[in-house]
Amino acid sequence: MTNTERESINFKLPKTLTKALRTAARERNTTATDLVIQGLHHKNAQC
Repeated sequence: MTNTERESINFKLPKTLTKALRTAARERNTTATDLVIQGLHHKNAQC
């Protein structure tokens, strides 16, 4: 993933979701933030 300027935004997410995100990110050798960004880009590409 390319380097992108980032801004911090805090969200209240269910603990089960954050645990799943962290686990999935660890398995893919990435961060939970990057995983969410990838998902958003994928979603926008399908629209």
